[in-house]
Amino acid sequence: ADLSLPLADLSKETMKRLNEVLPATWSHSNPVDIIGDATPERYAQAVSVCMDDPNVDGLLVILTPQAMTDPAGVAQALVALNTGKKPLLTCWMGEIQVGEGRRILRDANIPTFNTPETAVDAFSYLVNHGRNQKLLLETPGPISRDQAPDVEGARLIIESVLAEGRKVLSEAESKAVLHAFHIPTAPASIVRSPNEA
Repeated sequence: ADLSLPLADLSKETMKRLNEVLPATWSHSNPVDIIGDATPERYAQAVSVCMDDPNVDGLLVILTPQAMTDPAGVAQALVALNTGKKPLLTCWMGEIQVGEGRRILRDANIPTFNTPETAVDAFSYLVNHGRNQKLLLETPGPISRDQAPDVEGARLIIESVLAEGRKVLSEAESKAVLHAFHIPTAPASIVRSPNEA
């Protein structure tokens, strides 16, 4: 919430499928808590179902090791599911017990983090990158649909500059050329004294 990353609203079909593969005590919401005694198969089933949901753009899988947890087995199950169609990030919490699982994930080029906070930060970078790419693809509409550009006026300015042997327009000339094409610029004028300013 602090990073403005809304959690996906799981579809009714996803909720139905999760009810079929998870214990009755699962969270029944997003985040999907598959309960502490989860086997690699349960992780794989839950991740697979969520990956298929069109409302889900990416997943962050968090493993908190319990006595019966198999971090390496869960990692191998995720490697088998990782198609690259949607971002998959992981957080294997702990150190010694989860080390082999982290190695498996890293070897498969699946990002893995030690804490949920750093994983969420990474997720936010992906989201922001996606938003920025969409913004870059947006093309602004025409500034003026009614006025034709003064191509001849712009040509006269450029030709006079070239006739003087210059290759760079002055600020006033540059703004005049932009104005000829109805491109707004910041107003500027030349003053020679404080009183003129």
